[in-house]
Amino acid sequence: LRGDVAEKLLEDMCKDFLPDSAWERQRVTDDGAASQQGGVDVLLKTGKLSVPVDSKFPREAWKRYVNLTEASLNGKNESELKHHRTAIKREFEGFQKAVLTKADEIQKHIKPSSGTTDFALMFIPTEAMYYSVISDKNALNEENKITRKAKEQYLLDAMLAEGVIPVSPSTFYPFVQVIMIGIKNMQVVENL
Repeated sequence: LRGDVAEKLLEDMCKDFLPDSAWERQRVTDDGAASQQGGVDVLLKTGKLSVPVDSKFPREAWKRYVNLTEASLNGKNESELKHHRTAIKREFEGFQKAVLTKADEIQKHIKPSSGTTDFALMFIPTEAMYYSVISDKNALNEENKITRKAKEQYLLDAMLAEGVIPVSPSTFYPFVQVIMIGIKNMQVVENL
């Protein structure tokens, strides 16, 4: 149900901001796919190129992390506070890994040979979760870094390296406008 709500929000935003000819829902990005199942939630069409947008997000991992950060610390002794801090750190690491797992799932929709851009958008339906993904720090004021492919980097940088750009309801439309303008400019340069 939660995934359906996020897809619905994404589709409603597309309906509100884009002409019907500029997007498709539940579209498979691989021309050679045997079936039409497993497509992206929305495929933005921009002439020759299409931008995959999927609303995959690790809600359960994020909720576990946030619930710990919001827990009351009143009356806890030093040992309990240390244990609580360790639990927050563990849940945040789980959240980071879950985000990258979802980014890997979205990356599968990037098919330049089938006419997509070499990047995709990950639609995150809440601003708070979006901030947890793009922020340089976590709730413990520690760096939002993760080790991926033997390289330590910020979570956002790891996603961008995979070609997945996170967007939220407040950033989705500006991102789409910038992408559309960029692609139109590329087409003008090609025509010249």
